[in-house]
Amino acid sequence: MNPLKRLTISALLVACLTGCLTSCKRISPSKPAEQSTIPAGGSASPAPCSIPFSGSFVNDTAGVLSDDSKNKLEQKLAALKSAGKIDFAVVTLNTTGEQPIADYSLALARCWSIGGQNPDGSGMLMLLAVDDRKWHLQISRSMEKVLSNEEIQDAGSQMTPFLRERNYLEGIDRFVDATIRTIAPRRKFSMPAN
Repeated sequence: MNPLKRLTISALLVACLTGCLTSCKRISPSKPAEQSTIPAGGSASPAPCSIPFSGSFVNDTAGVLSDDSKNKLEQKLAALKSAGKIDFAVVTLNTTGEQPIADYSLALARCWSIGGQNPDGSGMLMLLAVDDRKWHLQISRSMEKVLSNEEIQDAGSQMTPFLRERNYLEGIDRFVDATIRTIAPRRKFSMPAN
């Protein structure tokens, strides 16, 4: 990587982390979530902070979801926000480049202040890097109390077969549903009927 490009990426990360320091403390780097492999396909992706927050819970920068599927997933995640006071962002991108996916997802969650508007800061960001064939779930400290690594692995095992078949919507949907089923009784909320 040429020195100018490295300096630019470093400057973006420093600006992001400096600009959102107060709200970023809600997303914890202390508990690693699981990652798994998925099939390759796509191109390079920008630094985390250069992905603008669109205001929606589904950000398909890799272009692997149809408009209809994004809308349905967006409705489910908005219902989770309403019923459970939990932000759950789903982001697809092609690659995290040379940055480890856990670091990338943490920086993105901090930049976007996932969970920052909720009373206890509850937030999750599921990042799917298509070219890298990896996924990662970043969770806030308050969510660490209701969702274990083993439960994240279990949700991931339900998703992975669909990702291998490039059925990204079904895989993501299974992951989201399994996660919600786990946390709903612990957080004492129920999702509206479909």
